[in-house]
Amino acid sequence: MTIEEKEQSSHQEIAIILTDYSLNLVAKHGNFYDQTKALLSNTPQVQSSNYDIKVYDAQVGEFPEISQLGDKIKAIWITGSAHDAFADDEWIIKLTEYLATIIKLQACPVVGICFGHQIIGRAIGGSVGRNDKGWELGIDKVQINSSDAEIKELFKDISESKGDDNTFDILEVHQDIVQSIPAGSDFKIIGSTEKCAIQGIYKKDSVLTFQGHPEFNKPVLRDISVNIREQGHISEEVLHKSLTDLKTLEHDGAGLMELVIAKFMGL
Repeated sequence: MTIEEKEQSSHQEIAIILTDYSLNLVAKHGNFYDQTKALLSNTPQVQSSNYDIKVYDAQVGEFPEISQLGDKIKAIWITGSAHDAFADDEWIIKLTEYLATIIKLQACPVVGICFGHQIIGRAIGGSVGRNDKGWELGIDKVQINSSDAEIKELFKDISESKGDDNTFDILEVHQDIVQSIPAGSDFKIIGSTEKCAIQGIYKKDSVLTFQGHPEFNKPVLRDISVNIREQGHISEEVLHKSLTDLKTLEHDGAGLMELVIAKFMGL
């Protein structure tokens, strides 16, 4: 092993579990891993500490070594996906079982985005399925669960910057939801929208999820919206709502990413 290889092997790692190969827009925007890695790589925390960012492909059974969690592997991030988190594909069942194991261990922070949020909901014993209220697409306002002191503190910087201690705005594109989480557990709901009662799940130093996409930007969501309309998955009315949101509203993606990286991951 060369000196360079030894130095690289000693670096701490942020593990990204990829759950979909593309956004159907790979040539223009990259896939879910590309999107996430680009954002993480450009943060001062990751740059200054020289973390390695490594992808694990869940669809072929690749997962971070459990023995390395909390030591070499600083945090795990599960990406979005066009797949159904409630499906019984072999790789989805294996991912659910893996997440159930590592979440119980609480060896490192685990972040889940959209599908990642839903598969974590399933892994902790919750219910996941289609939203009977339809697609949530565009920029949506999440009502923060500010009655909980831990959650209120978690979102304090964002809410103060907005002059609003009860909401944040996030880019959304989903038709599936976490329908419930186990009652009496240590897991908390971070907030809700009119169409989705569970917009994220939180357990201090262990799990943080978002139904929306803090890692996306407006051009990505604009192209995804048009793409899924062209495939016939949404109505013209739903597309119009999304495109209008993107023209007229702002979102808190940057602040939410900072929250994930600094407050939750502790980088």
